[in-house]
Amino acid sequence: LEARVRTYLLIVCALIAAAGGISALMARRLRAQISRPLDELVSNTASVTEGDLTQTLERSSDDEIGELVDSFNAMTRGLRALVLQVRQSIGEVSEVSRVLEERGGSLANQAQRQKAAISESGESIEQVSDSIRDVNSNVERLADASRETSSWKSAKTSSGLPALSFGPPFRAAPADGPAGAGGCPD
Repeated sequence: LEARVRTYLLIVCALIAAAGGISALMARRLRAQISRPLDELVSNTASVTEGDLTQTLERSSDDEIGELVDSFNAMTRGLRALVLQVRQSIGEVSEVSRVLEERGGSLANQAQRQKAAISESGESIEQVSDSIRDVNSNVERLADASRETSSWKSAKTSSGLPALSFGPPFRAAPADGPAGAGGCPD
């Protein structure tokens, strides 16, 4: 019986040792298949979060870890494309801003020129208005002179001689009136 127990004990110890060896081999294999790729993925993810979008992983299996590696690589490609698109958009916005700034300056210059032109037009209109007032005044003086002349002609006596009148038949033009404006010499 003792020999039998020893034999069973040796068989159980051998089985335990074999199970331990098999467990160690399986642990190594699982570590190689799961732990190392996950460690690489964590390390590359840390690099990506620091801004290094060139990180890619090589797929080494067709299981869930392989799918995770493919997703990681797709994510970094998408981020690279997004960063490139943002850079291009920034360039386009900068160009549009520059064009708008130039056009804004151009519009401001045109507005200043229009303001100056309007101011000059206002001054010209004022001068024309003053000239019209002067012409109107001269026309009124001419009409007054014409009435006086007309009344002088009708004031003839029965002998056919004109009646004497005192004062000039025309009024003198104001000193600030236009040159050559009517008025009789003194």
